[in-house]
Order: sequence, then structure tokens, then C-alpha cells
Amino acid sequence: MRRSSVILSTLAVVALLGCAAGVAPWGPAHAETPDEAAPAAHDASPSPETREPLVTAVVALTNTERAKAGLPPLRPNESLIQAAQAYAGVLAPGPCFEHTCPPVPDLGDRVTRAGYAGYAWIGENIAAGRSTAAGVVQGWMDSPGHRANILRPEFHEIGVGVATGPGRYAIYWVQVFGARRQ
Repeated sequence: MRRSSVILSTLAVVALLGCAAGVAPWGPAHAETPDEAAPAAHDASPSPETREPLVTAVVALTNTERAKAGLPPLRPNESLIQAAQAYAGVLAPGPCFEHTCPPVPDLGDRVTRAGYAGYAWIGENIAAGRSTAAGVVQGWMDSPGHRANILRPEFHEIGVGVATGPGRYAIYWVQVFGARRQ
């Protein structure tokens, strides 16, 4: 297995990724506290026509925050978009709202299955209950672990997913960050 650095924003969890060259830590942080005033649960994820403007807005707002910190913008990557959207779909039904929900609990496995191979860095932010792109990005920026992912200079690419469902918080957001080996 190759040596990789993986950054997750996760609820007080420190996991280890075993690698042939050593062991790389997954960084601790905490998960987004969902809005308690979330809209009522829905049965269907947003249609592509509805989802695309939300995804585009999250990427733009994330890049605005990076620009304020003097960092280059993140480029959308189709494989990371697929990984983020698929995981948002996993979160939407509930009851799991973590970075390790089945059926594919490992972020590295999720991005690799989506076609994002050869990465040096990956990371993930999740959120629930925020009904707007501005609200979810502000929530992430207000959280030290999520903010660190957004402002991590090692990240160069991004994928965003959003899904609605019968889960407790109605709407679920995922950001997946990555950087490939040079």
C-alpha cells in the first residue's frame, strides 16, 4: 500500500491508515452539528437541475474563503464529485451521519472506486440540515476542523454532493477534497 496522507473532519476520532512505508494519521476534528430547525424530511434527492446550482455555489463560496486566505481555488474533479454525491446519498436515508457509514466506510476506498487514483491527500467535510449553499459553507467555516479542510493548502481539487431524504435532517452535504501526487 502506498504512503498517503488523509485528512478527515470527524467526531473526535483518530484512526490510523496502515501503509507499507509507515502509518499516516487521519486528522481529528469534529462533525458538523446539524441545524435543529431543518426542513421536513423528503423522499427524493434534488434533481440534477436543482443540485447543479447548489454544488456550483458551494464550490464558489469555498473558493471565496480560500481566496480570502490567499490560497488558490479548488478545481472541480468529476471523480471527487461522484464520490461526494454517492456519499451524500448514503447519508440521506439515515440513520448514519458519520464519515464511516456503510457500505463503503473508508474515504480512500470511496474516492478510489469513483476513479480518483494516485492521490497524495484526501479529505472530507459533511453537514446536514443546512438548507442553502451559503449556510452550509458558513457552518463549515465556523467549525475549526471543517475550516482547516477548506483552507488546507495541500488540496487542489474538490467534489461536492447534496442529497435529501427521510433522514432526521432532510438535507445532507458532502465536500471531498483531493490532491494527486506530482
